[in-house]
Amino acid sequence: MTFNLLHKDFIELWEKDTVISNKTHYSKNYSWGKVMNDLEKVEIIKTDSNFVETISTYYSKRDKLLGISPYKSKRVYKISNGKIIKIIGGEFDGYLEYDKPRREQYQVFFKWLSENYDLEPSDFPFDKNGAEKLKEKLIEYKKN
Repeated sequence: MTFNLLHKDFIELWEKDTVISNKTHYSKNYSWGKVMNDLEKVEIIKTDSNFVETISTYYSKRDKLLGISPYKSKRVYKISNGKIIKIIGGEFDGYLEYDKPRREQYQVFFKWLSENYDLEPSDFPFDKNGAEKLKEKLIEYKKN
């Protein structure tokens, strides 16, 4: 997506997001994604002159190693003068049921980490090193 498709007010809001607010945050987020083989696919569900509705499916090595379905989200983008001005949507119908097995599997994995290594989610910073450390533990967990 280019800034040409975004309304000026949305660009200003988006630029304040911590992921892209500075090069360090962006670099750490990108590095994590490279290690975890992150991939997001976006499907446009509905559109008219006032909004665009999408379903995003987020694939990652973490989910694959845990044997869980990819993360999905629904977004509705408000359009003004042909440009995205803000996100107004959220969860899709059945989201909580869809996401429940994911949450449960994460809880089982982090319980295993805590019991075997005294590690918590905060022990895996959102950067390359944190992703590599988590990936190593996920591979070990999968073997058990």
